[in-house]
Amino acid sequence: MPYKKLFYFLNLHKWTFITGTVFVILANFASSYTNKLVEKFINAVVKMIQAPNPGTVNIHQEVFIFLGSYIGLTLLSALFTFLMRQTIIVASRKIEQKLKDDLYAHIQRLTITHFKKFPIGDYMSRMAEDVGKIREIFGPAVMYLVNMVTTLSVSIFFMLEISPELTFYAILPLPFLSFFIYFFNIYSLQFNKKLQEEMSAMTSVAQESYNGIRIIKSFTLENKVFQTFSLISDSFKIQSLKIVKLDSFFMPIVSLLMGASILLSIYKGGMLVIDDKIQIGGLTSFIMFVNRLLWPVMSIGWVASLFQKGKSAFIRYEEIMGLPIETAQKKIETANVKLTGDIQFQNVSYTYEDTGIQALHNISFHIKPGERWLIIGKTGSGKSTLAELLIRFYQNYQGSILLDGRPLESYGNSFIREQISYIPQDVFLFSDTVKNNIGFNTAATSDEEIINSAKDAQIHKEIIQFKESYQTMVGERGITLSGGQKQRISIARAMIKPSPIYLFDDCLSALDVKTEKQLIEAMNQRDSKSTIILITHRIFNQLNFHKVLVLHDGKVAEIGSHEDLMNRKGYYYDIYKKQEMKGVEL
Repeated sequence: MPYKKLFYFLNLHKWTFITGTVFVILANFASSYTNKLVEKFINAVVKMIQAPNPGTVNIHQEVFIFLGSYIGLTLLSALFTFLMRQTIIVASRKIEQKLKDDLYAHIQRLTITHFKKFPIGDYMSRMAEDVGKIREIFGPAVMYLVNMVTTLSVSIFFMLEISPELTFYAILPLPFLSFFIYFFNIYSLQFNKKLQEEMSAMTSVAQESYNGIRIIKSFTLENKVFQTFSLISDSFKIQSLKIVKLDSFFMPIVSLLMGASILLSIYKGGMLVIDDKIQIGGLTSFIMFVNRLLWPVMSIGWVASLFQKGKSAFIRYEEIMGLPIETAQKKIETANVKLTGDIQFQNVSYTYEDTGIQALHNISFHIKPGERWLIIGKTGSGKSTLAELLIRFYQNYQGSILLDGRPLESYGNSFIREQISYIPQDVFLFSDTVKNNIGFNTAATSDEEIINSAKDAQIHKEIIQFKESYQTMVGERGITLSGGQKQRISIARAMIKPSPIYLFDDCLSALDVKTEKQLIEAMNQRDSKSTIILITHRIFNQLNFHKVLVLHDGKVAEIGSHEDLMNRKGYYYDIYKKQEMKGVEL
């Protein structure tokens, strides 16, 4: 993990972390000093017993003083420990919130092409799992790191005070432990990175399976999908077991080395007591300090593991944060500008970067304000690409696209998308009520506006027949609705806000011709000045479009009115006759 990033997040709550560190030091000092009380108490009692006339009252008094001091320091240590967690852990949760907010905001501003690089489940995994592991760096890892350093420092200080020689023997096994922890961390990082990748893959498959449950059931592919998921799940299990096996070596080896340290302390300490170099209370206190070293030394591996997991997670986090966002900046003032709907494509060509397929070849046409255009063509002819260029989902094209005579690049992306009501062919509804789905794209809408928009989209009559009318929950991706209902609700969502340009991208495929005609007529009555572009693979001659644009293999095959194109007997005429022969309503 880049240290600049680490210190950046720490600096956001530096005073909280500093305060928490002070509480850690105070908690450890109070807890450690109880061992010194034990030393003083035992030495005092031994001295009283060895006295010619031991006093029972004096011993009782010493016991009460010891117990009172011991309990007081323990309570004080508990208080500081509580305050330590309330500062450091709370700060880490605030950092986690910022990480998630930043990641979510960044994902929202990515171009459409970037969503093809990672599955949706992968984004979800990075948002939940990876950010959680990054948080552990600033929470448990920082807290226990400070706790570990403080405990080691305070304990070794008091141990040296008792006997430097005995301290040397006690810490003799620790260098071996350091080498073990070093190699442990190397393998731990590799295993944890692979585990997080397996988790992302498993999340992606599960998410796609849930979204495509209708397709899976309709083709009776439950077993096949389960086998795919089971293979990934098994791979995740194998990787998890590798980490478990690695971790299983850690505790026994740490315990063995720490046990050796205690045995050396007892043996050498006993010799020093016999030689009258230290007192029995000092030896007892020393062994207690050695025991206090057990958790800090054992936590070295755990803290290191948290840092390694967090580092691996942060690399994946930065992989998304490093993706470039939409950078188009408005070069003209658009605060009080409203488009009239004038659209020009001048020799526009576009090639998909990922596949190298050229979708459009020298496309040129001019749509005047208020005109109705029909864009038709076979599947793969470039219809949707043309629409997505207009709303700047793709930007690296050749040629010029003009809105109201100005280059498309001169407007900000947000401004363009606010001015164009776009209904994609991939209809998407949120897991919410019908009302909230229709009113989704506006800050505040009245019930009357929502109902009027639904009426224009020819869906109102069906909505009021639902059990809960406009408060009906549509389910995830609108799973409880039919294809036609979903399309019309999405159209109502786009129509609720008056726009100078309406762009329908093959979103009427599930509607009958009568409903389509009523929908377009409702739009004409609602706002006759708006430009309407209907992209489809079918011909609707009764809708009286001003112009028809026919695309073929990414090129303009023909442009003209319905009558003109029928008289030419070209591509449009052939498509018309083929649909007529197949019984398609015209």
